[in-house]
Amino acid sequence: MSSDSIVSEILSAIRPLLDAAISKAHSEAYAQGHTDAKAEIRALLQMDRPEAATVVSQEFAVNIAQTSSNVVEQRFSAPSVHAENRDRKRAPKGLPRNFVNRVLADHPEGVSLDDIVMSAQSDMEKMIALSTIRGELRKGREDNRYKEQNSLWYLTSSETSS
Repeated sequence: MSSDSIVSEILSAIRPLLDAAISKAHSEAYAQGHTDAKAEIRALLQMDRPEAATVVSQEFAVNIAQTSSNVVEQRFSAPSVHAENRDRKRAPKGLPRNFVNRVLADHPEGVSLDDIVMSAQSDMEKMIALSTIRGELRKGREDNRYKEQNSLWYLTSSETSS
C-alpha cells in the first residue's frame, strides 16, 4: 500500500468527522450570534430603565451610548441635503396649474416638459419647481385635463373649450 493511498484513506475516514465538527461549530456560532443580537436589541429598547444594566455588560452599554450619541449628532447636526432649498420661497397655490394651462393653451401643437419649464416668464412662474410641474402634468393626465403623446403635452378637448 502506497503512502498516497494511506493518506487518501485517512482523509476519507476523517472527512465526515470534520464536516460534522464544522457544521456543529457553525450552528453553535449562529445560535450564539442570534442570542447576542437579541440581547443587544433588548438593551437598546431598555436603555432608560435601571434594570437594563443587568441585561448587558457595561462595556456594551458604553458602546451603545456612544453609537446612539453619534447617530443623534449626525442626524441633527449634519447639513440637510435640502439646505439649499431652506430659504427658497414657494410658488403661490394654484400657480402651477395656471402656468401649465397657459403654456399648453399657447402651444396647441404640443409642448415638451423642458419647453414648459423654459416658458416661465414671470419671477413667480420661475419659482415653480420641476417636480411640481411634473406632478401637475401627472395629476392633470389622471383628471383628463392634459394628455401626453410622444413626450409632448396637450390640453384635452374639454380644457380647450373652458
